[in-house]
Amino acid sequence: MDRLGGATIVNVASHDNAGAVGKFAVIDLYKDGKVEVEWHDTNELIDQYSVDRIWGIGFCYKRKLANSGITTIEELAAHNGLEALSNACGISPKVLAKFQLRAKSMIQNKIFQVTPF
Repeated sequence: MDRLGGATIVNVASHDNAGAVGKFAVIDLYKDGKVEVEWHDTNELIDQYSVDRIWGIGFCYKRKLANSGITTIEELAAHNGLEALSNACGISPKVLAKFQLRAKSMIQNKIFQVTPF
C-alpha cells in the first residue's frame, strides 16, 4: 500500500508464484478521505486441520480423500496402507505418498525429500 498524491494504491497480487497464498484486502473509504486497509490471506478461510492446506490437493483430490474417510492433515499423515487407500479413493499410490509426506512435513515442521535430486 502506498500513497501517490491524493490517491491510495493497494496491490494485492495473489499469485506471484505457483502455490502462493491468495491475498485480499478489505478497504474502507471514508467521506473525509481516510482510507483503512485490512490485509488477509486465503488460509484464513481454510480450517487449520483440513487437507486443503496441503500443496497440490485441490477440490477433486479433497473429495476423493473425504469419500475414503480422510479429511484432516493428521489423518493423512498417520494413515497406513497407501495401496488400500489408493484403491478406495482412486488416487495413485505415488501421489498419495507425496501428499502424505507433505502432511507429515506440516505436522512435524520438518523437510522431507519427496523425489530424488
